[in-house]
Amino acid sequence: MSGDSVAMRALPSAPHDPDSGPRRLIVAMVAVIALFIVTALVWAIVAELDVSVQARGSVVPPSRLQEVQSLDGGIVEQMLVVAGQRVTKGQLLARLDTAQAKATEGESRQHWLAARAGRARVDALLSGGAPRFDEAWRQEAPELIAKETQLWRDGLSEYQSTLSVGREGVSRRRGELAEAESRIVQLRDAVKLGEESFAIEERLFKQGAGARADYLNAQQKLQQQRGELEALQQSLPRLQAGLAEAQAQLGEAGSRMRAQWGAQRSEFETKAAALSAPLGG
Repeated sequence: MSGDSVAMRALPSAPHDPDSGPRRLIVAMVAVIALFIVTALVWAIVAELDVSVQARGSVVPPSRLQEVQSLDGGIVEQMLVVAGQRVTKGQLLARLDTAQAKATEGESRQHWLAARAGRARVDALLSGGAPRFDEAWRQEAPELIAKETQLWRDGLSEYQSTLSVGREGVSRRRGELAEAESRIVQLRDAVKLGEESFAIEERLFKQGAGARADYLNAQQKLQQQRGELEALQQSLPRLQAGLAEAQAQLGEAGSRMRAQWGAQRSEFETKAAALSAPLGG
């Protein structure tokens, strides 16, 4: 070559790495495994798994399947059929021990009798007569009827006592008013006579024919009578209001007790009605 040319030499190639091949293989395997795991997780979340099971069986229409239940409480004493057995209408399926049911029915019967007897008692108190208990009740529950009869007597006695106290108050107030009115009539007559007597004494005293003491006595007596008459007349509204209050209290006392009996009657009716259905009444 000439002197102006540049000598060009080939560069030596990079040395070959003997581990580069296995490293790429490992990276590829890790990537494939990671992709498989992600795919499996996504599939587990969104995919639906259907399971099919094969077995022998029979289809029973709902119209041929009946759930049997006893309306009466009790303990099963004996089963007369087995599960899956075909039964017919009216067939005896089981026997129950009804001792507990009978005890409950007897208790309900006693509560029903108590409600009916209680209603008869308050009916008698409201009407003012004697209670009317069925003869069958007397035979079935004599102690209950005796108790209700005594309660009727106690209630009637309390009612009469309350009214008696109220009537005494009314009578006392009426007497006070009548006494005041009678005294007013008497005082009016006395004042009229006193005025005439005072006029005579005053004329005689002014004429010099009468004593001063008689004149002063007549004047004082007339003033006393007028003062008493005025005081009684002013007390009339108070006495009349007292009488009206006593009469109102008497009416309220009777109405209050009758209202209590009415509420008890409604309560007894409700209880008796609630117990009649289970007892078949």
